[in-house]
Amino acid sequence: LEQYVAPYLAKRTSATLQYRVLRILDMPESAVEDAVRDLIASSSPTVAPLMHPGEVHLRVAAKGASQAEAEAEVSPVVEQIRLRFGAKCFEEEPAKVLLDRLRVAGATLSVAESCTGGLLGATFTRIPGASDAFLGGFITYSNEAKASLLGVARSDLNQYGAVSETVAIQMARGARRALQSTYSLAITGIAGPGGGTESKPVGLVYLAAAGPSGERVIERRYGGDRDLIRARSVASAFVLLREMMERP
Repeated sequence: LEQYVAPYLAKRTSATLQYRVLRILDMPESAVEDAVRDLIASSSPTVAPLMHPGEVHLRVAAKGASQAEAEAEVSPVVEQIRLRFGAKCFEEEPAKVLLDRLRVAGATLSVAESCTGGLLGATFTRIPGASDAFLGGFITYSNEAKASLLGVARSDLNQYGAVSETVAIQMARGARRALQSTYSLAITGIAGPGGGTESKPVGLVYLAAAGPSGERVIERRYGGDRDLIRARSVASAFVLLREMMERP
């Protein structure tokens, strides 16, 4: 017993657990799991998907005789995950990562929101020191607010509707112009539970970004309840901004 079991138990109890958590944004849970299915099947390090509103967290963990030994197992898998997901992968709070990058570049950000009702701006401003890079935003819930505050063409609101690519990009342009920011983000969509139609169902969201390298607008169709659709919209906006900042 002393010769075999005691050393075994001592080794087991003295092992150091090391883990890191990566946040994957703007992807359905099933798609994230499919992309790392081979890593999930590994016994060491372990990779466990954890669902969070608007995000999928991947917990990479390993045990070793020391922290350095455990980290040596974890780090290569973390790098694999980063390569697989690119701009969608964050290890820190996404808003903090983006604000830090804006700050280093001497750049600024403004936002224009409709269906998220200020959630995007609130997520940025809960980070201490956000004012170094975040200039402000507009909550333009009504068509009149979009037109009068952001300069969205009333003819386009009538023709295409508030939830459209055309309106989303004009919202981004309007926020950037009004606050003279380097970058801007805009979100317009149908968070539900009502308001959807056959052509524009609940969960349809358009996100736009404008910056020195140009403009971009994307369409997303989210599932879930009102809060989840709003959370997913904010997560997608983070990825969109990161991709814009990485443009040459």
